Amino acid sequence: SKADGAPRAASTPKPPPAPKRVVIKYKRRPFSTYKKYKKMSDHDKERGTRFVSVRSDGTPFMSDADMRLKEHNESRKKWLAGDFRATFGKATEASKPRTKLITAQT
Repeated sequence: SKADGAPRAASTPKPPPAPKRVVIKYKRRPFSTYKKYKKMSDHDKERGTRFVSVRSDGTPFMSDADMRLKEHNESRKKWLAGDFRATFGKATEASKPRTKLITAQT
C-alpha cells in the first residue's frame, strides 16, 4: 500500500485519457440590419416625417450620372433603330434579301 512507503507493484500502464470533445456553446448570429432600421424608424417618428426615395411626382430618385446614362441609352436606341447599320461588307450584304426589279414587258 502507499501508506507504508513501498513502491507500487508493476502493473499494466494506464491508457492515456480520451480526447475531450469540445462543444461550441454559441453560434454566431447572422448579419442583420434590424437595429439600424429600427433606429431609423424611431428617428422618423420623432421628427414626424419619413424618408422616401421617390419624388413627389411618383418617379424614383435618379442621380445626375444615372440620368445622363439613361438619356445616352435612349438616344442610342434611336440611332440603332431603323435602317442604320453598324457594320458593312460582303458578309452583311449576303444576309440581306435581294429585291427583284419588276419591269413591264411591252
